[in-house]
Amino acid sequence: MCICLAFAAYVVAVKRGYQAEKFPGWTALMIAFVGSLPGLMTAVIIVGGVLSGVFTVTESGAFGALYAFIVTLLVYRAITWSNFKMAVMSSVRTTSMVMILIAC
Repeated sequence: MCICLAFAAYVVAVKRGYQAEKFPGWTALMIAFVGSLPGLMTAVIIVGGVLSGVFTVTESGAFGALYAFIVTLLVYRAITWSNFKMAVMSSVRTTSMVMILIAC
């Protein structure tokens, strides 16, 4: 599957005429990797929590969502309160529509 996705990305890049970038170096790669670790830990917490028996599947999902929100808010500082309110309103609206469809 990974090879198929890589091939699909290659085909799209060739069709759209994307140019290859120069390799930035191992130092820049490691800095980017270390910066991504808090976000990557979300999957580790979810899967590790279930496999170790600390969480049930539902609790693991809830804890993963909470952890992702905290990391986004405090570590990456990628969300503002106005964006958060819009996301909550969108989630409430979508959940309401699904619940109405299930009830009917």
